[in-house]
Amino acid sequence: MLADQIAHLRPGGLRDGARERALDRLVALAAEALGEVYFRDNGRRAHGLEVELTDLIDLEFEL
Repeated sequence: MLADQIAHLRPGGLRDGARERALDRLVALAAEALGEVYFRDNGRRAHGLEVELTDLIDLEFEL
């Protein structure tokens, strides 16, 4: 589940390359979640649509 994957990534305490990889993974997970819930509507539409977030400055979600 995406929430489990996100919970394990806490980039604040990581250094250099590990922090960058964790942030990249968080962005990829956010794109995957956004695509699944918003665009693909949990499998009801837009089958095969891929979502990629690029050139982010700030991204904030509220659950």
